[in-house]
Amino acid sequence: MVIRCAKKPLGAIFIILLLCGFCATVGQAAALQVRTDHQPIYEEESFRLIFETEHDVGDTPDFAVLGQNFDILSKQQGSRFQSVNGQRSHKTTWTVTLLAKRAGTFTIPPIAFGQDRSPEYTVVVNQGTAPSAQKADQSTQDLFLEVSATPEKMYVQSQVIYTVRFFRSVEITGASLTEPQLSAADAVLEKLGEDRTFETDRHGIHYLVVERRYALFPQRSGKLTIAPLRLEVQVGNRGLFNLFDDAFQPGGGEVKRRHSSAVELTVEPIPAPLQSAAWLPAHRLQLMEKWSENPPQFQVGEAITRTLTLLADGLTSAQLPEIFATGQMTGPLTQIKWYPDQPTLTDQREPTGIIGMRQEKVAMVPAQPGSFTLPAIEMAWWNIDTQSKEVVRLPERSITVLPAPVAAQNPAPVVGAVPPGAGRDIPATKEGTETAVPEAGNRVETKGGGVPKGAPGAGTDYPSWLVPVLATGWLLTLLGGWLRHRFAFSLRRAPVNRLVPVDVDKRAAVLQRACLHNSPDKCRAALLAWAQAFWPDQSLHNINDLQRFLHQSQMDALAQEITRLNQTLFSPAPVPWSGQSLWAMIRSLPKPALKQVEEVLPPAG
Repeated sequence: MVIRCAKKPLGAIFIILLLCGFCATVGQAAALQVRTDHQPIYEEESFRLIFETEHDVGDTPDFAVLGQNFDILSKQQGSRFQSVNGQRSHKTTWTVTLLAKRAGTFTIPPIAFGQDRSPEYTVVVNQGTAPSAQKADQSTQDLFLEVSATPEKMYVQSQVIYTVRFFRSVEITGASLTEPQLSAADAVLEKLGEDRTFETDRHGIHYLVVERRYALFPQRSGKLTIAPLRLEVQVGNRGLFNLFDDAFQPGGGEVKRRHSSAVELTVEPIPAPLQSAAWLPAHRLQLMEKWSENPPQFQVGEAITRTLTLLADGLTSAQLPEIFATGQMTGPLTQIKWYPDQPTLTDQREPTGIIGMRQEKVAMVPAQPGSFTLPAIEMAWWNIDTQSKEVVRLPERSITVLPAPVAAQNPAPVVGAVPPGAGRDIPATKEGTETAVPEAGNRVETKGGGVPKGAPGAGTDYPSWLVPVLATGWLLTLLGGWLRHRFAFSLRRAPVNRLVPVDVDKRAAVLQRACLHNSPDKCRAALLAWAQAFWPDQSLHNINDLQRFLHQSQMDALAQEITRLNQTLFSPAPVPWSGQSLWAMIRSLPKPALKQVEEVLPPAG
């Protein structure tokens, strides 16, 4: 008995210790409590999941596990101290605002708070919205979405305006709206500008409306479904709210979720009359032309630029086809060199849709004079307002190309040439000509001892000594003239070879600075000055002379760069220009050697 009595207290003590440990564990677990701020919970209304404890927690809890079934809208932590009759208490609260991803029954698993763990908690989420928010007519709700698509009849690749309107009659502090979800194979989606805000009344309720518009271009015919959009709104006036922020938030109102209805579209195929042509479904299509000169003047070797512009109301610029194809210029038009520029594509987004613009510029350089006919440009398109085929057209144009201007050529005088008529009274002489001598017995008598009649010197009264003097002077004059002519001829024919310094490098440096600083006006002046020094044997009086010389020398690429430079300077609208390519072409030209100049000295006298 003594032994049995001794064992009973030992067993009792062991059982008491186990119970005390269990009670301590239960008490510690009971210190972490989990609850929601309201019941029942609906899938389109947010709720708060609250964790409370009176113990100190060493680590920050991780609520990521809640993201499996809920959207975590915000998290916040707060502490409260209280003293009653000298008894102090301390309570820490974690509040997580959640929005269910779907309806159903979900189990909140235990979450670690340092060494402690919260108990499991079950949340039941009902479908739809709370009964107090459900109305018989959607237009009388405090928050709702409306969506629409126009026009009713739409074609593949035609523009569809998809409009979303958000109506609210309550104060909100934040909102988030999803984008329409469409694959690139189904449709191309473009947002049209900024959201528009206006006010309206429906069924006696005043609403503030936010409208957002999209341009939708279906890429294939058949059925096309735009899935419902989802709107999440925070109701209240506690300040701004950042949705889906993982940082702790200092508060926030109730979050509500709304969905739009789905939109079903029936997309028609391309109408039969236009299946073989470029498909251009639009509200309006315009084709315009403009010339760098008005009216255009055509001359051999001079460039003139034609600008073609295609405007389409209801199409993007990427949908617009090529306007002008140089490969179609056959026959006599091959005598004109064509230099097309890169097309300019621009989209203007308006609330009513997109206006696409394609602009093409082509420089024309006639190589021969004559009359030419530029062909008409036609483009068929589909008017989606009248549901009919239409054609936009630029008529053919007849042009006359004038010859290149011919510079007046004044022939240089020939050194030492005999003036017309000079020496006309000098009789020609012939070697071997005999001089007639009077025969004996046929003497002619004279009076006073003068020269007989018919003899040389007849009819003169010169003394006899004057004849040899004049003959000697005449011989000396002939000898002097012959020597002067011989000396002048030798000077004229002997070339003076000397190197003429040309300031090409200096002018090239000025041109380089203008090109690299993208200064078109300075570049044009520096370009002509450089060309005159680079090709001194050419008559380069202006840029047109330079372009004509370049075309004749098969340097068409450099001539085209000069055409772009002219377009930049004389275009009515600002055109960006870069001189990098122009300078690269100039730098690649072989540097000419200094020219050997034959200098002719004029004859003295």
